[in-house]
Amino acid sequence: MPDDRLLLQALVHGDAAALLLLHGRYAGCIGTLAEREGLSDPGQAVEDAFMLIFHSAGCFARSELPPAIWIVGTALWHFRRMRIDAA
Repeated sequence: MPDDRLLLQALVHGDAAALLLLHGRYAGCIGTLAEREGLSDPGQAVEDAFMLIFHSAGCFARSELPPAIWIVGTALWHFRRMRIDAA
């Protein structure tokens, strides 16, 4: 089973299977964050966050964060932006 760092690198090349593996690993945690952020549709917010992760994976290579922190942090940033935009 590839580690998260390799999966994020695969996303840069458009590997949808890598996204599915990351989704399986992190959807529960990210879903809990979406609920705690009080979003109106946490399920949709999670899917949107994974699309952001997919499209932003190239940014991970420039960070020095561990993969899990980058993934969850990206989702949390997205959720907080959603709340600001909804206000």
